[in-house]
Amino acid sequence: LTRYTFGGGGGGAGQVIINEIRANGPGSDTAGEFVEIINLGGTAANIGGWTISDGAAVRHTFAAGATLNPGKAVVVFGGAPAIPAGLGNAVAASSGGLSLSNSGDTVTVRDSGGAVRNSFTYTSALAGMDGVSMNRNPDGTAGAFVLHTSISSAQSSAGVRASGLPW
Repeated sequence: LTRYTFGGGGGGAGQVIINEIRANGPGSDTAGEFVEIINLGGTAANIGGWTISDGAAVRHTFAAGATLNPGKAVVVFGGAPAIPAGLGNAVAASSGGLSLSNSGDTVTVRDSGGAVRNSFTYTSALAGMDGVSMNRNPDGTAGAFVLHTSISSAQSSAGVRASGLPW
């Protein structure tokens, strides 16, 4: 049994939200799609058994024992080859892909009991630019989603803050 802890320590509920989504990976490589979730709460979240789904199906289930510490992030990529070297807080989608639609979709995070923890429905206005993610503004808050390029010079910031600094 592999136990993943993102950011050290804990277990509990936390306050986990979707912070960044790249539905339109660079080029035609869908492995580059990703969903970044963060824990805004003051306690660690036991995310073992939690799922990330699109409008059609569950695309990722976190391994039993997975924990997301307060103020930390974890990124689920469509495929392992797209995970940047050295990025320790990223995993590949357990289903083999995320299948996020560039024309609009809904991303939902559910806890192990099936309760919706966070969900976001986007349109092509946020997913139509090749390689550009949508990100909370301000980054790391429950603010509205905007194009990543409107808050940073980078097209996306998987696993780190929009500024490039670590979580």
